[in-house]
Amino acid sequence: MSSTLTILLLKELKQEIRQKDAVLSMVVFGLSIILIFSFAFDLSSVNINNILPGLIWITFMFTFVIGVSRNFAREKDGMGISLLLTSPIDRGHIFLAKTIAFSIYLFISQICLYPLFYLFLGYSSIEYWQLWALSFLVNWALSALGIVVSGLGFRSKMGDVLTALLFFPLSSPVLISAVKSTSAISRDLKFEFYGFWIMLILSFAVGFTILGMFLFDYVLEE
Repeated sequence: MSSTLTILLLKELKQEIRQKDAVLSMVVFGLSIILIFSFAFDLSSVNINNILPGLIWITFMFTFVIGVSRNFAREKDGMGISLLLTSPIDRGHIFLAKTIAFSIYLFISQICLYPLFYLFLGYSSIEYWQLWALSFLVNWALSALGIVVSGLGFRSKMGDVLTALLFFPLSSPVLISAVKSTSAISRDLKFEFYGFWIMLILSFAVGFTILGMFLFDYVLEE
């Protein structure tokens, strides 16, 4: 990791440690959704385990949108993005730093929310290491996509609306793959039964990472 990327990543993490707005808002919003689900569904039903993977990733998807909408808010409020863009920094490094930092925020929020799924909805598969590895991979894919999309909406007056309109359709393959993989992991199936979905998520993660690194310079243009 280059020194420039390290500095940018530390900047992102220090801002979150000081303000705690992204992770805290995602966890609180996720808790609210989990409580709604726990009262809306009959936990004694045997079918609850069939819909839990979908409920989990719907929750994470909405918490993700809450966090990504705040991604450029700090720079926009303090005009910090203008200083970044006028500095002799590769904008691909700005993209990578934001992607890595946001992946970390997502993973922290999932560490907080997965036990709540166990507590309120009886989801016991959090003990599987495959689930955590899947979460890490999905976070990478969604973060890379989300940073590109939020960068596109950054210059627009309808930034939040544009971000949501672009993000949900583009992230659908990742979300579907995450639900399919989580369902297979919950049933303790072998990798061969959900390997295709993992490869699809990995393809999106690598593809949008490469796309963001090379196009972020144009994404942030006036």
